[in-house]
Amino acid sequence: MAEKYKVYQGYHHEELYELLKKYWAEGTPLIIQPPHLKNIQLLENVELPPSTAVGIYTSGTLTGQPRLVLYSKKNIETSLAAIRGLFNLKKIDQIFCYPQPTHTFGLTLGYLQSILFNLPIRFHPGPYSTKAHEMWYEQLTPGTLTLGTPTHFIDLIHFVKKNSLNMKKSYSAIIGGAPVTQRLWHELQSKLGIAAPSIGYGSTEASPGLTHLAPGVVPQCDSDIGEILANVKIFDKNEDGFYFSGPNLCLAIVDERGLVVPEKVQIKDNLILCAQGHFVFNGRSDLTINRGGLKLSPEMIESRLQSELDLKVVCVAFYNERLGEDIGLVAEPRADQSAIQNLLKNEFSIQLPPENILLRSIPYNANLKIDRIECIKYFLHEKKMACPFSVEYLKPFLPHRSSAIWIHRLISFDAKKGRAEVDLKLNSMIFSDGKLRESACIELIGQTYGYAKAAYEISILDVNQPAVKANKTLIAEIRNADFQFNLSVDEIIFAAKAEGVPLVIEAECTHEFGPIKVIRGVVQVKNKVIAELSMKAFVSP
Repeated sequence: MAEKYKVYQGYHHEELYELLKKYWAEGTPLIIQPPHLKNIQLLENVELPPSTAVGIYTSGTLTGQPRLVLYSKKNIETSLAAIRGLFNLKKIDQIFCYPQPTHTFGLTLGYLQSILFNLPIRFHPGPYSTKAHEMWYEQLTPGTLTLGTPTHFIDLIHFVKKNSLNMKKSYSAIIGGAPVTQRLWHELQSKLGIAAPSIGYGSTEASPGLTHLAPGVVPQCDSDIGEILANVKIFDKNEDGFYFSGPNLCLAIVDERGLVVPEKVQIKDNLILCAQGHFVFNGRSDLTINRGGLKLSPEMIESRLQSELDLKVVCVAFYNERLGEDIGLVAEPRADQSAIQNLLKNEFSIQLPPENILLRSIPYNANLKIDRIECIKYFLHEKKMACPFSVEYLKPFLPHRSSAIWIHRLISFDAKKGRAEVDLKLNSMIFSDGKLRESACIELIGQTYGYAKAAYEISILDVNQPAVKANKTLIAEIRNADFQFNLSVDEIIFAAKAEGVPLVIEAECTHEFGPIKVIRGVVQVKNKVIAELSMKAFVSP
């Protein structure tokens, strides 16, 4: 029986280029998986649509939960036709591709454009490194179309300057994947000799283009993303985002729900329509930080710091007991903390203490997107994870949605066990008809162990190692359960709820068999044990 699809896992490589060429011609779907994603099982019980050509994984900016986006040939061809229609195609004789093929930018505008239009493609094999800049300079031609994120081009400008290289001239570039400043656009011309830079904006689900600032058109302001591409329909636009549809909309999306065939997709970006029909990217609506009632856009803060101080800065939110959310800035080491503080005070009315500004290298993921989860980890390390602490601090690292997190505080934790509290007044999910549910006790013991383990792993993680999501702990079997629920216990729980006395949960791993853990747990209130049990749990690798 023939395989239904093929999988390639890795970075830039000639082998992938040849596989794409071969399977595109044969009609065999090729799924491209980033090196860092392991044990992905999304396709185990999924039948791919017959017109699937390629698939690519995306985790999104914040969630970290892998999704597989599937494209048909029509999706790719439609998107490429709209973008290529803006260029003088006679001037393009090769593509230099910085973005990895695990990113839709590199896959579609790099590899597939090369294959479908018989254009030579240049890339440096393996992960991103300085050698890619050396290769760009050595193999540059007047007809080169260079693809890259702002990070790639900023690094390339520094490389050319550091090595005192004579400027060579080339036709165009597409800058995508992150907001672009006017300064960077002009520096592509003045410092890299790229005559007609362009700016692309889109999403993985759009294959990838939604809007484009045509080559050689000067951006009217920072984050100018040009006009809507042909065949793209954008509608229901408001400050929370917009929906789009059209023939470039991906064929299907595979996530934990299974396979979904979308008729439209919501993009949670705030776009502003400006003069001459240009759109301006005004930040992601789901990245808004509510700092004690003051709503802030991290990307707006980052943009102003880059424009005014010529600094690369990442702005993230982390939990704060007083404000709800506070902001932290990770800035490149050469930054002046006082200059950052003054700008934030004058333009955003923020008095930011110096401990909220860390000077260190900016972390990026495999697709050269800013790794905001990694930045949050830096601030958790600064906090030293002292107990007791709110589970709110851990939320960016937990594999659950907020509504599914029932624990409020960790009182203690180590490699094998944890002790947690739940405020009865604040958690209605654990009650049914006014009474504490037995099944809730089971879940609370499982969460206490899982979150304690996550806190321990984050606390001992070297700050120079990559941040990771905590593994999921799945309850497989319950044994020796003793629930001491009766009328008197109900009264104790009711009194504790009224008095603000929390439930206390203890969970300890007593035996380990690889990913299978045997956990002994106790739930008590006002020193009265109300549930005690053992469970087998599967901790996903």
